[in-house]
Amino acid sequence: MSVMVAQEGAPGGGSEAIALEATSGLRDVEAARARAAVQARIFPAWFGPVAALIVVGVGAVQSWSVDRKGFPVLLALVVTLVGLVAVRVVRWIATRRTGVVRRVPLSARLWRSRYGLLITAVACAVTWGAAVLLGAGGSASRLAVYVVAGLCVWGTFVWRNAAARQELARLRDEPGAV
Repeated sequence: MSVMVAQEGAPGGGSEAIALEATSGLRDVEAARARAAVQARIFPAWFGPVAALIVVGVGAVQSWSVDRKGFPVLLALVVTLVGLVAVRVVRWIATRRTGVVRRVPLSARLWRSRYGLLITAVACAVTWGAAVLLGAGGSASRLAVYVVAGLCVWGTFVWRNAAARQELARLRDEPGAV
C-alpha cells in the first residue's frame, strides 16, 4: 500500500485531492459491494427446472398414494421429506456457486417472494377448480396442481433472475462504477 504525502502549494495536490481520491475509492468499493450482492441473488439456469422436477416428482408420488392405505402413504411421506431436503441441498449448491454468501432471514425471503407465492397460490387454486369442474379424479387433480406449482416455481426463478440481471446492468451503467 502506498502512502501519499500532501505537498503544500503543489498544483492538484494537497488535502483536497487526497480526500477526493479517497472518496472516489470508497465509492468504487461500495459499487463493487452492491454488484456482488445483486450477483449473489442470481441462481444458475438449471436451478428452476430442477426445483420444478422435484415438486412434480413429489406431487406424482402424492397423487399415486391418494385413496391407498399402508405402504403408499408411508412412501409418500418419505418422498415428501426427501423432496424438501433435496430442494434445500440444491439451493445450497446454487448459492455457494456465486462465492458470495448472504444470510437473509426467512421473513425477508418471504417478503421478496410475495408476488411469486401469490401467483402460485392463485394458479394452483384455478387449476384445482378447473380439474374438479372437468370431472378429474382426486389423483389427477392433485397431479395437475403439482405440475402447475412446479411451473410456477420455475417461472418465479426466471423472473427473479431477470430482475437481478436488470439491476446488475443498471449498477454497471451508473457513473463511478468500477
